[in-house]
Amino acid sequence: SIFYTVNDFISFNLEHLNKEEIFIGKELIKHYGCKELVLIAQSFLGGVISADMFNYCRLFLRAINDQDVVDWYTQICGFASNEQKNEILQIVQDELPPERFQKLSDIFCIV
Repeated sequence: SIFYTVNDFISFNLEHLNKEEIFIGKELIKHYGCKELVLIAQSFLGGVISADMFNYCRLFLRAINDQDVVDWYTQICGFASNEQKNEILQIVQDELPPERFQKLSDIFCIV
């Protein structure tokens, strides 16, 4: 059936991507330090912030723990414009319960 065909397709592609990630990761570490790789990733991601990203972040904000929210927001702050940071912070505030948002903004200083 189509269900199993789609599952096979997804499974194959995820496994293939994982193998590539492992291979490429090992090769990158041979030539670059962790700080350099973070800077490279940030330069790529800086051009990727789009309306779609704002929509997707609404979904995963509901599913990740507090520390992951703070880590994610901190990483975004490394390359997002001030306007984008404010938009993302507004999404965080909209999606999280008020007491959770307050806890994060007080404890982890995300505001």
